[in-house]
Amino acid sequence: SRFLNPDPDITLQLPSTSRAALVSATYNQDTNTLYPPSGRGFTRDMRVKPDLTAGGFEVLTVKPGGGTVVVSGSSPASAVLASAVALLLQWGIVEGNDPNMYVSKVRTYLIRGTRKRPGDVYPNPEWGYGILDLEGTFNSIRNIETLEAVTAFNNNAEVIEVFNSKF
Repeated sequence: SRFLNPDPDITLQLPSTSRAALVSATYNQDTNTLYPPSGRGFTRDMRVKPDLTAGGFEVLTVKPGGGTVVVSGSSPASAVLASAVALLLQWGIVEGNDPNMYVSKVRTYLIRGTRKRPGDVYPNPEWGYGILDLEGTFNSIRNIETLEAVTAFNNNAEVIEVFNSKF
């Protein structure tokens, strides 16, 4: 297989380009640099993908048949993002803190909590809206009590929840 119109700055493929997918780029969490094989966006219709960036360099994980192994790449970064989503859903739905949590709200919470690298402009095609920071996500949620939710539409179909001050 090959790209029909190759562009080294647009390397994401299906299913990561779908509107509903929450997509992670991969970075080396030791050096705070993008992992070279990480997919880059935006999509061809200029939607922001990847959504954010998660650590995926030398991640310790279990291996088939038992034991552990160290792996690098987009698969461990996606697993880190999936774990963060699971914890957020547990907090919201299972523990009753936000029982009406849905995909757009999860995306909004995670994006609001991202960490930004100094000097970078966000969103960007390499890092998306920033680096996954679950503590930052919960800190931003803590501040939402004084905010009012407003639904915004991005690129005609993607729903993003924006929070404006009530005061």
